[in-house]
Amino acid sequence: MKKLHLFFIMFLINIQVFAQEEVLQEAVFKDNIYTLMLHPENAPLSYPIINLNGNEKLKLSFDDLEKDKKIKDYQYTIIHCNADWTMSDLFYNDYIDGFEENDIIEYDQSFNTFCDYIHYKTIFPNDDLEFLVSGNYIVKVYEDYDIDDVVLQARFVVVEQQIAITSIMKTATRADLKFTSQEIDFSLFTQNSNISNPLRDINVTITQNNRWDNAIYNLKPRFIKNNELSFDYDFENVFLGGNEFRYFDAKDMKFAAERTQNIEYKAPFYHFYLINDEILNYRKYTYNADLNGKIFIKNDRGFNSENESDYLWVHFTLKSEFEYPNDVYIFGGLTNWACTEKAKMFFNEDKQQYECELFVKQGYYNYQFAILNSNSGEITTTELEGSHFDTENDYIIYVYLRDQSLNYDKLIGVKTMNSYQ
Repeated sequence: MKKLHLFFIMFLINIQVFAQEEVLQEAVFKDNIYTLMLHPENAPLSYPIINLNGNEKLKLSFDDLEKDKKIKDYQYTIIHCNADWTMSDLFYNDYIDGFEENDIIEYDQSFNTFCDYIHYKTIFPNDDLEFLVSGNYIVKVYEDYDIDDVVLQARFVVVEQQIAITSIMKTATRADLKFTSQEIDFSLFTQNSNISNPLRDINVTITQNNRWDNAIYNLKPRFIKNNELSFDYDFENVFLGGNEFRYFDAKDMKFAAERTQNIEYKAPFYHFYLINDEILNYRKYTYNADLNGKIFIKNDRGFNSENESDYLWVHFTLKSEFEYPNDVYIFGGLTNWACTEKAKMFFNEDKQQYECELFVKQGYYNYQFAILNSNSGEITTTELEGSHFDTENDYIIYVYLRDQSLNYDKLIGVKTMNSYQ
């Protein structure tokens, strides 16, 4: 009996450890949910970063395209994470002042659209939810008060700015990376913070265009001099520069903007046929003012783009003389920076091209073509898009301090920089 009791305890411990080590991703889990967006209120093109005890608020929104058009009961909760996006050891009331379960009560039904949908939104922090600590966070949305019936989840961060950060983007130091990559060198100045053991307690993450799948994690200071922590590496802080994003403009469904060949109405929806894209791997770099992968929802003929923007089919093609051994996807903010089944491309051998159709909301979109390695799970765009040291990119430096007493990662500094500045 004692052995059985011990086995049961160990089983529960193993379950708990496994749950804690799960990396919480940004994702949509229901086929009827479209256009997930999380950004600072009134700033749809800004990154989901707010200050602890500041005045900024985040806006979460999404559309439910369920055919029954029934108003649903959606709730959300907030999860605090470690620097690697695993769940932290904090209890809910350690990091939130307010309710653990919150209702999404704001919604609008689509108006004057071919596609019927309900647009849901909520803004936080609010009277029922305030943040007590900094760090990485997940907002999880679920239905009918069933926390296991997860609809979607999205990432954001809360920062308590305690340090100064200086940074520079430059051509990679290593000769073999000089023409394809970008190096992010930076220093932290800690005179206003109490950090007793920076090599143990400080770790830094860098993202490119808010992509977390290819982020550089757990950087440690290379040199320490007085109050300066230097991260002047030659390889550990290097990103492939990639290429500028392709784009299409669907803000007006009756006007074929640049890069759209044709627009047709096939009841019940409009269809946008984009130009036949080409592989850019061996092309020279050309600057293009893009949104670094973001999307911008807009209906040029409406007053309220949130519920007056229609949905339409966008037809993508990519010329290719052969089929790649790994799957090809449409990739960017429009797929939540993931290789989703809806965005997988089909190779048409007769036409020598990849093809895909995506159902998207009216707006302006950036995208690229990516390959998903079936063995490693790595997402790469270089083989189809090319990579150049002079590509314009956004970089975000996240500085975490491990609180040894409470065993969680504070976010004590964030800096956003652009490779052209």
